[in-house]
Amino acid sequence: MSCRSFLPPIPLSILFLATTGFALLRLSMPTACAAEAGGTEVLLNITFNDRKTSEDLTSEWRFFAEASSRTANLTPAQSRREGAKFIVTDDPTSPTNKVLKLAGGDTSLPDAWIYVPSLTNAEINKGDYTAIQLDFYAQPGLKKAGKKKIDKRAGPYRIGVLGLIDPDDKIVHGAWMRWSDRQVRSGCMVEGKQEIRRSAKMGKRKDVNKWYTIRAEFTRKGDQVEITGRMWDRARGEAKAKVVTSTLTVPLSAKKIFAIGIFQYTDSEKYGYDKRFIDNIKVLRTKP
Repeated sequence: MSCRSFLPPIPLSILFLATTGFALLRLSMPTACAAEAGGTEVLLNITFNDRKTSEDLTSEWRFFAEASSRTANLTPAQSRREGAKFIVTDDPTSPTNKVLKLAGGDTSLPDAWIYVPSLTNAEINKGDYTAIQLDFYAQPGLKKAGKKKIDKRAGPYRIGVLGLIDPDDKIVHGAWMRWSDRQVRSGCMVEGKQEIRRSAKMGKRKDVNKWYTIRAEFTRKGDQVEITGRMWDRARGEAKAKVVTSTLTVPLSAKKIFAIGIFQYTDSEKYGYDKRFIDNIKVLRTKP
């Protein structure tokens, strides 16, 4: 015996109204915060494709020498680091992408920079995030010419992410890389003195002219914070690339407003580091 329906046919006009209404209802529902795999929210994602080429974004970055060196009694050369520029330019690997060039760098003073809009972000101010990451462009390659020359040429090529910055303090927390040894440092700097742990080496000195991703992960533990630094080849992705990791737990003295930023250490005029680009700066929060 076959089954038969005794319901009267539904008019097409009612079906149209029902399906259209459902679509409108879906459109009117609030969208969730952007998320990545594993329940990770993207609280902030700074990209530069909506900016004009050669646009000067220096005003969005605040020089924070207190975190990496003293500000009193600086030499004239050290004072000039505050004049470094942040300029939008084309991605050296993709004509359809725009990135931020870190221009300047005429001394060897390590510098921390606060991202100014983070000072008015309520979630960031509370330190309510678990990671910060950015993409950086590695260039140029290095020739093996003795330990001292390698360190002298490559030492200035450093970039990293900083978090849990108290603008009134003299300490930064985060992770940064030094390309001369292809290692990630995780930890903190207090007035230029580093308390860090290094990762294993990653890749070879010739693995340049490409993008890498570096991330600092933060786990709050009372008046301490565990910082884990990770770095990998962006093109391959974290899941497939070799990932180097370092972890260190340090005191967390900042108690007021937190900010995020970057760390850079360059000497472009003397050693030709004219391709210092960053992109896709993200502030992440992983749900427990």
